[in-house]
Amino acid sequence: MQSPVDIPIAGAQKGAAFALSYGNAKVTVAHHEHVDDIVDNGHTIQVTVEEGATLTTAKATYSLKQFHFHTPSENKVSGKSYPMEAHFVHQSEKGDFAVVAVLFEEGSKNDNLQKLIDHFPRKGEKTKIDGALDLSLHVPKGQAFHFFGSFTTPPCTENVEWIVSEQRVQASPAQLEAFALKLGDNNRPTQDFRARPLSVSQVRTGGP
Repeated sequence: MQSPVDIPIAGAQKGAAFALSYGNAKVTVAHHEHVDDIVDNGHTIQVTVEEGATLTTAKATYSLKQFHFHTPSENKVSGKSYPMEAHFVHQSEKGDFAVVAVLFEEGSKNDNLQKLIDHFPRKGEKTKIDGALDLSLHVPKGQAFHFFGSFTTPPCTENVEWIVSEQRVQASPAQLEAFALKLGDNNRPTQDFRARPLSVSQVRTGGP
């Protein structure tokens, strides 16, 4: 059960089927607004955040540790790829991991994303952002696909809970190009979805 995957949305279960497989069908994402620093580790732009942001699923409550970007997207939806994908990486007290994935599409300028672009560090360095960045703007409300997979970088550890937002976040062509030029192609090819369960449920942003 490796990631990323091409999500076969036609096979997604809704409502009772999701609750049967995972208990509570709703996923709650609550993100703190303060960004600590941005790191360019040579593979991606990674943003670390203060403690306080959480993700609650039927399995566990997770704390947000960092988020980072891939160009083009790693996950696909019914064969469709997107120009960029953000991964919000969470960890529970027991040490389990969950990733909230958000896909970006061309559209209007994204002021929140521009703050990151304006603070891009050089490789191996890090920069800080003055003031708050509202991370909830990167996690759209609506439905999300839920399945289990792995990290997409070595050692590609499995049993990672994935929540992939069905709604896209817009960014201007110039902004997407800025990330693509900075990151290059840093996406892992899609892996066989196999027979793993796939569900779809609502995502609520804000408090639990």
